[in-house]
Amino acid sequence: MGSAKHGDGARRYRPEDLPGLDLATPDERLAWATWARGSSTYSSSYGAGSACGSPTVYPESGDRRGTWLADSEDAEPWLEVELPEVEGAAALLVCETCGAGAVHEIRDLDRNEVLWERKPETGIRDARLVCVPLEGRPPPRRLRLALAPYAFGDAYHEIDAVGLALVPLDDLRAEPPGLRTAHERLEPSAVARLELRDDPRVHWATSAHASSEWSSSYAARKAVGPPRVFPRGGDLENTWLSKDRSHDEWLELAFDVKGPVHGIIVLETCGAGAVYKITDEHGGLLWGARPEVVPEREARLLHVALAAAVAPKRLRLWVSAAVDDYREIDAVALLSAPFESLSEPPPPPGEPEEGWTALEGTLVGDLPFVHAVLRTRNAGRAATSKGSVRLRVASGEEIPLDTERAAVLGVPVVRARGSWAEVARELPWAAACFEDPGVGPDEPVVLEGRRVLEGVTVEALGDDVGVRARGFRDSARGLPERLVTAALAVGSREGFDHLGADAFERSARRFEEPRTVPRPLHPLVVGTTTAAVVTGLGWLVSAGAAGSTAVVSLLCFVAFAFTGVLAVEHAARMTFLPASLPTPSGSRLDTRVGFTRPDLTVMVNGLVLVLSAVVLVAATEIMEVRAGAARAAYALAAGFACVRLAKLLRVAWGPLRESLSLLRAPELSRVVGARGRVSGTLGHGPFSRRERWTIRAKHLGTGTSTDDAGNLVTHERYETWHERHATGQAPSALRLITADGATVRATETPPTTDVGMTPRSARLADLAYFESLHEEGDPATLLGVVEAVGDGIEIRPTHLLLGRLEELRRRVRIQVLAIGVLALGATLAGLAAMNPF
Repeated sequence: MGSAKHGDGARRYRPEDLPGLDLATPDERLAWATWARGSSTYSSSYGAGSACGSPTVYPESGDRRGTWLADSEDAEPWLEVELPEVEGAAALLVCETCGAGAVHEIRDLDRNEVLWERKPETGIRDARLVCVPLEGRPPPRRLRLALAPYAFGDAYHEIDAVGLALVPLDDLRAEPPGLRTAHERLEPSAVARLELRDDPRVHWATSAHASSEWSSSYAARKAVGPPRVFPRGGDLENTWLSKDRSHDEWLELAFDVKGPVHGIIVLETCGAGAVYKITDEHGGLLWGARPEVVPEREARLLHVALAAAVAPKRLRLWVSAAVDDYREIDAVALLSAPFESLSEPPPPPGEPEEGWTALEGTLVGDLPFVHAVLRTRNAGRAATSKGSVRLRVASGEEIPLDTERAAVLGVPVVRARGSWAEVARELPWAAACFEDPGVGPDEPVVLEGRRVLEGVTVEALGDDVGVRARGFRDSARGLPERLVTAALAVGSREGFDHLGADAFERSARRFEEPRTVPRPLHPLVVGTTTAAVVTGLGWLVSAGAAGSTAVVSLLCFVAFAFTGVLAVEHAARMTFLPASLPTPSGSRLDTRVGFTRPDLTVMVNGLVLVLSAVVLVAATEIMEVRAGAARAAYALAAGFACVRLAKLLRVAWGPLRESLSLLRAPELSRVVGARGRVSGTLGHGPFSRRERWTIRAKHLGTGTSTDDAGNLVTHERYETWHERHATGQAPSALRLITADGATVRATETPPTTDVGMTPRSARLADLAYFESLHEEGDPATLLGVVEAVGDGIEIRPTHLLLGRLEELRRRVRIQVLAIGVLALGATLAGLAAMNPF
């Protein structure tokens, strides 16, 4: 096979070398390419998009459509793919189905690094799976595969799929894909007898959005509601169609349905067979299968029978680029009854004959009963405490409860956030529910738990007859011998109507990162616009009259300049946020600029300006001294600008000095004693910070007095003040990974500048609220002195920048520009005050 220059340990496997390996069935442990383009294409049947998604040909071999094939005249063929973003991967996979051996180089385009390189091989007659172990490398996002030309070996060189294996191949073989939900694609004639549009058991989507849309006639909203096109097939308007066929696309829909769902139906009117995966609102895989080949331009009804009744609120349908046609979807629905029962008339409205059983009593047995949820950035898991739990009803009988899949309602949530080691220490009773959490001790997680103690009165909702229908009812036909419990409610049965058999799983969703909102600068925009309007009106008045109106327009211009000074200052403060994380000593907490609400500042200063303008106009009218009034106005402008400039310099000097020292530092030389900066990604996390400025008030009592008319007047006395609350979290060990893979270790946690701080919507009592979160893999820069060089670099740090250097440079430029503008304005106003005309 030739000597390997890169990717030692990589191998080309024959299909018979990997018995039991199923790559075609969608599996959460596999991440296949979602976009592709090639140096050339043999024909539309061999487009680059065929390399997206799970393999459609492998392990079969030979010249087959549904793979990518370059033009036979292409002297240097290549294929570029984009892979999903994942936390970690074990290996890179390439499925060669014809002319195997032609791939001779795989390059990570983002890092410009060759992951694998071999000499091309000839004479391979069957398919091959190229497996390149990543061995702790960050998972690649964009790859380029270089292939030998057609003349080499005189064979078509076809690629079926490119992807990542998130676990080793042996694990994939030992445990096949866990989700094998049944599905069928039915011809329109097979469902013509069904009244899909008007059946109350068929719940059509209520809203939709998609990764892309071909046009307004093929928008995502066309898939909302009952079908418009089905059972007709072909390229027809009033369906959803993605803009690009070269990569996988998705359509997300929302539904308004209560109770469990037994199935999903998708009406494909063109490119039927392209829907290959359906996920829920949390990204969990509900169904997956290979894309199918359907006779061209024929409609199909895709029915997915869910193995267990679930209650999703949103669905995301994925369509594969391997289907070389317009991929159009007319409508999507959830079924609140089995698909087979749709041939029978729907039951009359009212209470179902069978359903969930609700029993009230007190809990006894091996308690406390604990329901815990563990969330990471990629997944969520739920678990309950093990033990014997029984429900003692009013008659004194004790009914065993099967609580393996039960959720708890009506009990406050106890939540902890941080590394697994930290939250396990904080909530040991919740952590004990997970025998194998599947996360490392330093991995950031969210752990929450609820406890129900012995003797607490609860209402148990469950199934004692194996029937999962809508609604629930109190047990009226006698007590069951055993109750398979879906939920326990303390104090109220509220929410039971919305529970299905998946109540346990739905409580476990992915850890969601905080979302940012735009910086709250809108009060400044309003103030500046108002001043501009006033200035314009002043100039219009001065254009039609003489005398003192010119002074009025001058004063309006000064007022506008004042508001501009405020806008420049606050834009600088909001843009430059050098918030230092608290160190163990608690120092350096006050290096960020003080903050007051911009709208209050504009209002107060605007009022002062208006009063000043009135006084100056009155002086002009009474004393008829235009030059003196103008000189006073310019002097007022100069004084105001100087005051604001001094305030900004006072609060910004420390952070600005630290940031400039970081930007001016040279690149770190890997020699003991060298000083400089090194950039990379965080090897440990998270770094988090929250900062809130709050108005506080204290009622001091009620006082009374008498006015001039002898009436009794009541006075409420308050004391108000401002408080600043700053909290932060930093890992005990700081580590950076540089672009070439070297590890830089810091001997301590240094003062930290955070350019990732973003404003969030604040509560009513808050002046402002900022927060940031930096996880492992986020960009960072470290400034310090090299102390040791071995398998890594050990550095005595002096400063840490969380975020990108480019962002810090941008914010420093804005800060320096704002200071310059204020200084220039103060200088010009002062000069004009000395000689206004």
